[in-house]
Amino acid sequence: MPRAARPTSTTLGARRTSPGLHAGPVMAPLCEIAQLEDEQYQVTAWRGHAEEEGFAVEPLASQEQAELVCDLLTIKAALKDEEPLASLQLRSQPVPPMFQLSARAAELISNTDWEELAEELQDCAELLQSEKWQFGACPGCSPAGMLLLAAATRGKTCTAQLLLLLQPGAAGATGGPSAASPLHQAAEGGHLAVMQAILAAMPGAVHLKSATGCSPLLHAASTAQAAAVRLLLELAPAAAVQASSSTDADASRLRLGALCLARAQRCTRVHLPPSITGLIIALSCA
Repeated sequence: MPRAARPTSTTLGARRTSPGLHAGPVMAPLCEIAQLEDEQYQVTAWRGHAEEEGFAVEPLASQEQAELVCDLLTIKAALKDEEPLASLQLRSQPVPPMFQLSARAAELISNTDWEELAEELQDCAELLQSEKWQFGACPGCSPAGMLLLAAATRGKTCTAQLLLLLQPGAAGATGGPSAASPLHQAAEGGHLAVMQAILAAMPGAVHLKSATGCSPLLHAASTAQAAAVRLLLELAPAAAVQASSSTDADASRLRLGALCLARAQRCTRVHLPPSITGLIIALSCA
């Protein structure tokens, strides 16, 4: 991960959180945004100690995306330090949202190391800059939506949870090479924790379709993600109802997915209950 020494001057878009909002021995992160070449941006963050080496996240596609990264780091630090989220000064939103934070999400974010989150964000930034993702970029997709798509693809649970905490509507984004939603991407990769976070923030995400008309269940089945299929059917039974009314093309994909699932179960020794595998095969023939 790129590291950076603390600069002596403030760069573009820099804003420091008011000291009065963060009492205690550990300060909220200090983030600074610098503009790079080709209209891209870099975020450099420190944990509040002048002698520490900072972490750089780059390249970011826009200043809005850079501001969002700063906000995610700020929220993570506040949760770690048990500071009230309502008092945060955010860059991406003039007024902090009404945070809906479950105990499970709070524990996950708090237990993620500062450096680990910075590495997650860097990985997402690099993915979004890849040629494959540049080609699949959606002009109407928000910075939060694109970052969540990358986090879901890579299985970056803390980043995904923070994004959904700040902007739950990002779960409905569509983009990337598959022109699909974050739930599609997470299901395709078998990233169960990310799937759970998305479904908790937006249960209706299970009904979203990709550009090719596929559901998240079909994406999971077609890539032989047995555990992801089981999770979707357990947490969102409506996915089965949706699949049963699919088109002939969808049924063919699901039939192929069922065969792949059978092969995957033999190889990985992860077995679905007979009732679920039977349901998948029945749906594929509907």
